[in-house]
Amino acid sequence: QHQRSLNEVLTGGSIDPESIRRTVEATSTIYTSLARTFPGTMGAEVASAESVIMLAGWNDAMALERLDSLSIDNVRIVDVLRAARRAAARESGLEAGLALLEGWKAKTDDQVLRAAIQSEQVLALIDSLQQDRALIAARDLRAQNAGAGWDQWADNAIYELENLMPGMIAPDVVVRTYPDSALVETSSLRGKLVLLEFYAPGATSFEAEIAQRNEVIDLLDPRIFSSISVSVDPDTLRNEAYIDSRQLLGQHVIAPDGLRGDLASLYNVNVLPTRYLLDADGRIAGKYTGRAMERLVSDLALMLNAQ
Repeated sequence: QHQRSLNEVLTGGSIDPESIRRTVEATSTIYTSLARTFPGTMGAEVASAESVIMLAGWNDAMALERLDSLSIDNVRIVDVLRAARRAAARESGLEAGLALLEGWKAKTDDQVLRAAIQSEQVLALIDSLQQDRALIAARDLRAQNAGAGWDQWADNAIYELENLMPGMIAPDVVVRTYPDSALVETSSLRGKLVLLEFYAPGATSFEAEIAQRNEVIDLLDPRIFSSISVSVDPDTLRNEAYIDSRQLLGQHVIAPDGLRGDLASLYNVNVLPTRYLLDADGRIAGKYTGRAMERLVSDLALMLNAQ
């Protein structure tokens, strides 16, 4: 019913954000009523969690109000708190989002859950470019979870904070392109804006943005812009078929060891696609994970206008 209601709004001519908001609020209310009707069930837990998650960004105040009805033992509590801390930050600022996470972390003695919530605190600080505070939180997370799994996550976060934040010189990459085996070094591209992207052939999130990425690459003068697309699928034949069938523009590289190789590790690639935009001085201008092409294009336009 929710999908049907959204489709009616989206196909009604002009897209009305207010109508979408009302639809989301109505569905969220149904989820809340389900949680009350079937207390103590798995369905009630999932419904109460979803009632908060789907509201975030549409009605942050209502999302935070409904958060109070959830238990720390909810099966989706980390997903809920991820959405809620962003809602709190939009409503009252970064510190409000961090305080929300800290308050919920205090509700449990489960070390794994506490670590998961603290990882959200690290991400909140990274998102707001609070590098020093994020490093302290990540190092604390690592120290408290040695050998428990989250220490590796913390190591990745620390590496990113020390090497991959906006304004830092991007790690140099020396690769051979496919299929012509030309040698490309990112440091030799200084003076140009550079798009460095990591993707998995056939992934839905990448497929959805192919037309837009091709349009950007085709539109920009190669004297001021260059792109390097790295496939993390080491299968050469599959890459050949994929690139040829979709006419992907730009230079292509196949990472021989996929996500576990040095190339992906150098740029801390864990989500696909991951894209980095480098400025003319070789510094990181932005990082974009998942379906974030719209934001990348907007940032790219601002950089070009500033030149």
